[in-house]
Amino acid sequence: MIRKPMFPAARLLLACVLIGGLFGCAQGGATATPGPENEPSVTFTPRALATALRSPTDRRAPTDSRAPTDARAPTDARAATDLPPALITPVPTPQSGMHPYEHWVDLHNSAGAVNGQARVRYLMYVPPSASGTPNVAEGQLLPLILFLHGSGQSGSDLNAVRGYGLPGLLASPTPPAALKDFPFLMIAPQLPPVEPASATQLPPDEYVRAYGWGGFLADLDGLLDYAVQHYHADPRRLYLTGVSLGGIGTWQYALRSPDRFAAIAPVSATITFDAAAPQPDLCSLNRLPIWVFHGEKDATISAQYAHKLVDALTQCGATVTFSDYPDATHDTTWQRAYSDPALYAWLLSHTR
Repeated sequence: MIRKPMFPAARLLLACVLIGGLFGCAQGGATATPGPENEPSVTFTPRALATALRSPTDRRAPTDSRAPTDARAPTDARAATDLPPALITPVPTPQSGMHPYEHWVDLHNSAGAVNGQARVRYLMYVPPSASGTPNVAEGQLLPLILFLHGSGQSGSDLNAVRGYGLPGLLASPTPPAALKDFPFLMIAPQLPPVEPASATQLPPDEYVRAYGWGGFLADLDGLLDYAVQHYHADPRRLYLTGVSLGGIGTWQYALRSPDRFAAIAPVSATITFDAAAPQPDLCSLNRLPIWVFHGEKDATISAQYAHKLVDALTQCGATVTFSDYPDATHDTTWQRAYSDPALYAWLLSHTR
């Protein structure tokens, strides 16, 4: 994702008030999963993530806080010659099935005014109608699932996203029965490449701050607005889910915009508690339906943190469903979660 401001003096302020100590358990190998890249590519160890999750760094922005201007791209999308011409279209023509898309979306300030643009790259699944044409072409409002990938799928090749998580199951030649007659639009954006490659060895707090979803929430806002405007996504049936780093992003996005989604389903990811750090306003989620998925044999993100988070949310009066798989690992958890037909029925039972 690349941004270009319409007003050079303006800079987006992206806030995620989360807390740290997220990743904590013995390191261990993860079960291999289908796709070109297995999760994770970053080794997480017990460490405080309070600073990282409170202040996600936008690595695309200037690092000098004294000069918060950003003139990284022209304001006219037609001048974005680094994109193939076919992808620089005001409204890409959606096709049934899973296809890649890349274009500019508008960014808005807190008052709702357009103050920049972001280039987004994503996969989108469009369910066919009974006539075989894309449902979006017929103008009916469709429920939308926004899927956020894990650390191993960042880059410039959308095939990495296609082989992982919900997109991977939808694109499989033998998808689970739960995905037959899948009624949702599914959009899976891709984070930019991790550069330099050695950054994957950063401590988790630094990695999440620099390369996680927290610095791209305004871009996701723009993408969802675009889907509502051009793809007939139902604004009252927007659902959010993600795995691992994408699960962290799910919590970040929900805490930032608790009224945006009808329901969320974070998988193999959580927020944990550090007495020295400000506590997030978990009770801001007490009206948001939440289904948490975690595996007890997760050797990347300990399930103990999911238990603590679910307990804290329950004390806030939140409606939380918790699937705690006794034998599931970090990777097999998402395979079980996204193969469960009950998840999709549960999502559709909620509107905003």
